[in-house]
Amino acid sequence: MVSVYWREKAGTRFRKNDGQATGEYWLRYNQSGKQKWQRVGGWAGVAKAKLLLERELQRNEVAKQWGLQAPRTEAAQSVSDAVERFIARKKLAGKRPATIDSYQITLNYFRDWCPRLYIEQLTGDDLLEFAAWRRQEGDAPRTVANHFLTVMTFMKFCGRPKLVPKTDWPKYVERAVESYTKAELDALRAVAKTEKENLILELFIYSGFRNSEIAYMEWQDIDFDGCKVAVSEKPHWNYVPKTWECRKNRLPARVIAMLRAWKEKSEANLLFPTRERTPDTHLLRIIEEIAERAGLTNIRVDCHKFRATFATEKSGQFRPQDVQKMLGHKDIATTMRYLAVTDQDDPEFVAKIEGAA
Repeated sequence: MVSVYWREKAGTRFRKNDGQATGEYWLRYNQSGKQKWQRVGGWAGVAKAKLLLERELQRNEVAKQWGLQAPRTEAAQSVSDAVERFIARKKLAGKRPATIDSYQITLNYFRDWCPRLYIEQLTGDDLLEFAAWRRQEGDAPRTVANHFLTVMTFMKFCGRPKLVPKTDWPKYVERAVESYTKAELDALRAVAKTEKENLILELFIYSGFRNSEIAYMEWQDIDFDGCKVAVSEKPHWNYVPKTWECRKNRLPARVIAMLRAWKEKSEANLLFPTRERTPDTHLLRIIEEIAERAGLTNIRVDCHKFRATFATEKSGQFRPQDVQKMLGHKDIATTMRYLAVTDQDDPEFVAKIEGAA
């Protein structure tokens, strides 16, 4: 049985209603013993959506009575089923867990919002309205653009590509690349209190690794004699590096000595375990505390900024392809986006400009 419910725009409470009340309409039904909801939208689409859903449920019930499975037709794939198939395909393809989680979050938003029952009913305007809805929900422009890209990838998987021309895709202003100045790094070092704080800070500065790559680092990843640290797969933690690329980066001997001293006090295989001896994926919170202690409340603390600082410094010392390898990028263009532009008020920059005049 399919029941019609509506929800007031200003509230979250669902109410059973078969009249033309102002608000958002949903269909409630049971499938395989589970209660499910299907968003319809305005009252105008309720009758048709209810009829289509009732036919679909009846077809499945008849097939079940005869011990059969109702045939699927490409002309009638529900949005909900298509989302499940898309996620299953990505898992079979071996996508990273974090990538699958990202797909799942976006497509859960889309499925719950979607005003259509079937993929074939969706139009380009529907996809743009989804982006507008995420914008109204408070998502940043770049987040909206990322959600939209995921939905377009999903629609291509469903056999309905190019519903929206790229010229109409959500836009965002590319944020200027930021890197830490020497004065800022010195200020952070000056107030780092513990051995752990000092070591985490130096690893972010000198390794070029991502937050997760440091969080999942184990002692076998450290080559003390060769002064290198490695990024490697950790099947026991269900962890694979981003872009599936393992790599090694060389560290200053001073940082290796800090690691050696830290290992002597460690009782875990992980460099920075939690109390439960699991990887601590919140290492940047420690950097945030150090920055607050240093009075650097006006600077942004994130892994991208550390990696941009690493890339910008190394770009003046090594070939671009070497920096690309150190950062673990598949595309050199991605590496180039990590390079911060020199401050035009920097004395050395000014001297070069004046010298060329």
